[in-house]
Amino acid sequence: MRQPSCLPPPPPVPAPLHPGPASLTRPPSLGESRGGQPAGKACEEMSSIFAGVLRSEVRCEVCGHRSTKLEDFFDISLELGRGSSPTAPGASGPAAGGGGAAGTSGGAAESLEACLRAFTTEEQLLSEERCWCSSCAALQDASKQMSIERLPNVLCLQLKRFRQESRGKQTSKMDSFVQFPLASLNMYRYTSAFLTARDGKGRKTPTPPPPACGGGGGVARERGARPAAAEHLYDLFGIAVHHGTMQNGHYTAYIRRHASWFHCDDASVTPATPKAVRSCKAYLLFYIRKAVS
Repeated sequence: MRQPSCLPPPPPVPAPLHPGPASLTRPPSLGESRGGQPAGKACEEMSSIFAGVLRSEVRCEVCGHRSTKLEDFFDISLELGRGSSPTAPGASGPAAGGGGAAGTSGGAAESLEACLRAFTTEEQLLSEERCWCSSCAALQDASKQMSIERLPNVLCLQLKRFRQESRGKQTSKMDSFVQFPLASLNMYRYTSAFLTARDGKGRKTPTPPPPACGGGGGVARERGARPAAAEHLYDLFGIAVHHGTMQNGHYTAYIRRHASWFHCDDASVTPATPKAVRSCKAYLLFYIRKAVS
């Protein structure tokens, strides 16, 4: 597509936001330096446990050209703000809550699955975020979609509870409750294999997703869906909870050992019930894959 003559010529051509599919290369592992040299055994071990790969795909809204970028990650940050109930079901006592002290902003309940869907939903970029399309040779409106190219053995999910206001430098805390499964969180729906599969004509044709199962709190098994693979299923084993405000806060944790949960508050470690774990206002969630690779 040629640029209309009524428009001024574009600025000097910047590098494309993403490399084209033909030039797509795998970034260095977190266990090696950019020069390809080992960065130490400890870093390699961290990479093998926590590192996954995100896929970012940008699509030109005019010609449909796609560019893709792969990037390593240690954790995924999820936006909050889509829900309806301000409190946790059955929450009681200081160990159960997230520290709803004065000065924190209340919020509505939502699910972890809803946060993950929002993270991987294709979004229209703003007009000031127009991207250079190498096919059109012009700045064009574009859409962007995130997906998980490779899942890690230990998945760390951060719920973005701290938000900087648009005006000024004031930061507030979102104290909303987020429902999350204790077992069998199904991550297949958020992978590149499911979200970016296409037919011979370039149309998206996601394969039938494995069902959420066990304590996943998800969708009932769909007709014709293949059984969930263990490599896509995750069990919760740790939670970090922030209590209080930005100015005066405190962290506690829930840790699972085998089938038992414990609440950790500084030097105090006490048994916890699954109900208390489900009722906490999590900040960080740590899941381990059922089939560790």
